[in-house]
Amino acid sequence: MTRSGVVRTRPGLGTSPDWITSGSREYVSVERAIEQAEQGRGGQTGDVRWGARDELRLLVTHGVLHVCGWDHAEPVEEAAMRAAEQGLLRG
Repeated sequence: MTRSGVVRTRPGLGTSPDWITSGSREYVSVERAIEQAEQGRGGQTGDVRWGARDELRLLVTHGVLHVCGWDHAEPVEEAAMRAAEQGLLRG
């Protein structure tokens, strides 16, 4: 489990450039979302105070973006992914 409460698994990643079709799964911990929200460790930076509902919305949005192929390993990727999250969360 990552600090964010999202766990990504990529079975078959080895030689497959398209890990989404090889069984990628995202798991979101509702318990972790509640804990992070209650302790003021929510949001993208880990220092946001908001309700568990908002934290869970962020984690699910983040996980869905991963399933769609987004990543945040590099700073430019992270900035793009964060912008996408914010756009989706705003509706």
